[in-house]
Amino acid sequence: MYEPHIHACSPHFSRGLADQQNSPPVKYLHAYGDATLPQLQRGIPLSERLLHMGIGWLAREGKLVFRHERGGLKVAVQTARHN
Repeated sequence: MYEPHIHACSPHFSRGLADQQNSPPVKYLHAYGDATLPQLQRGIPLSERLLHMGIGWLAREGKLVFRHERGGLKVAVQTARHN
């Protein structure tokens, strides 16, 4: 079995459902609503690379959704209204 020598994701994003709800992107989106990637980068004290990895992880887990709005891409927490 392959085991990478470097963990690909911060513990903030890889602990499970309870911690996914407490991850920095989800906390930010709950506090401020839907946001663009630049807004998330300004509002969350993580490196750009780590933030993008976390957003990708959460999106793959079905916790985030993306949509085009006024020429930009917005990120939102997955809810019943986004299904």
